Amino acid sequence: MKKAFAWSWMISGLIIGIMVIGIFTSLLGKVFMESERQNAKQQFSEIYARANTLCIANVGEEDFYELKIPGIVEGIYVTDDAGAVFPEDIEDKMKLYETSDGTYLCMKITDERHKCQKMVCKIDMNYFAQKKTVLSLVDKILKRSGYTTFPVYFEKFEGVVSIRGN
Repeated sequence: MKKAFAWSWMISGLIIGIMVIGIFTSLLGKVFMESERQNAKQQFSEIYARANTLCIANVGEEDFYELKIPGIVEGIYVTDDAGAVFPEDIEDKMKLYETSDGTYLCMKITDERHKCQKMVCKIDMNYFAQKKTVLSLVDKILKRSGYTTFPVYFEKFEGVVSIRGN
């Protein structure tokens, strides 16, 4: 009887321990994801601020920024319609160095609607998205975030700011 009682306490303790670890892991994941969202929004704000600064600058002025896109960002692009549908083929557009143009800078984060902000002037920009690699797939499976880094060049032309990445 004492052995059965001891075993039931031990099994109960193991179950409670597993539940505590599960709750802790879940909370840690939520904190990590919120940190990634904030980082993504900061990167978006930086592009927005630099482009708008060039909108009011003299023709020929330039800027440079190293954009680090967290894995939760599905894409950054420009459009004339803030309510437009997110381009599902953005990764192909990015690989082909295609450009988008318009007066709204937009970003799509996984499991969120795309966020668009009105620009001061017209923007002509490459599509930016998370590059899919074997490591990024492993990161996704393990629920870790990887980053794709782009050197981004800004240049002011007559009536438009050009944003290019490599």
